[in-house]
This record gives sequence, C-alpha cells and structure tokens, in this order.
Amino acid sequence: MIAREVRRHDDGAIPPVPAERSSTRLRVTGKLQLAQRGPVLLTDDGAWLLETEKDLRSLVGQTIVAEGERHGLDHLRVDYAAPARDRP
Repeated sequence: MIAREVRRHDDGAIPPVPAERSSTRLRVTGKLQLAQRGPVLLTDDGAWLLETEKDLRSLVGQTIVAEGERHGLDHLRVDYAAPARDRP
C-alpha cells in the first residue's frame, strides 16, 4: 500500500478520499442521522444517502466513517461503516 498525505480542511475535517482501486469508491466521515428515506451521513460538504443492509441505528448521532461505491449524485452503497476514531 502506498502512503498518502491526508489534507484537512481548516476546521479539521477530512475531505472525502477516493479509495485507491476505483474512482467510484469513496470514504467519507460525518454525523449519521436517520431520514424518511434511510440513513444519511451529514458531512461538511453536504449529505450522503447511505444504501446498506447493515443496521446503523446504534450509530445515529455519532461521527462515523463510511466506505463504498458512489451511486448517482448523493447515494453511497456502503460496504463498511463504523464509528470514526478521534484523530490528534
């Protein structure tokens, strides 16, 4: 694996990072909320509607990391979601 420098926004947030193997894969960090249409990840740059089979209700209100394939303008087909670790 090749190490890359991660640049943070002025407020410390980490921007979405394309995964190495595919330009349609993304890793995003934000606060998880539930909407009528399902789980939504609120980021500094907008919102992602998460498409997943995983039950994310226990993570609502927390900052999480989600990774998956982008689908359309604002949908992310999630294959990984977990609480974000605090970064120094």
